[in-house]
Amino acid sequence: MSYVRPHVRRDGTPVKGHYRRQRPRAATSSRTAPRRRAARGRTPAPRPRPVSGPTTYVAPYYRADGTRVRGHRRTLSPAAAGTGAGIIFLLILLLLAL
Repeated sequence: MSYVRPHVRRDGTPVKGHYRRQRPRAATSSRTAPRRRAARGRTPAPRPRPVSGPTTYVAPYYRADGTRVRGHRRTLSPAAAGTGAGIIFLLILLLLAL
């Protein structure tokens, strides 16, 4: 058995020092079926919430610390959402003035 020293994971959780078991070697017999790899412990994606108001798509990117952020939809603030409506309103007023 090999000893794993205490450390801190990337997500900030501490891990105590412990002994890690070694995996048993696979049998070389032709009768045994190959082992299936277990799926990684991924967290399921959150269910989409009903969104009210205008949204925009944020493309996937990497943060400065190296973590990957998946692409997602983000609601716009009222100030950002109102800029397009203001331009349209001014255009309509300009057309009516002519």
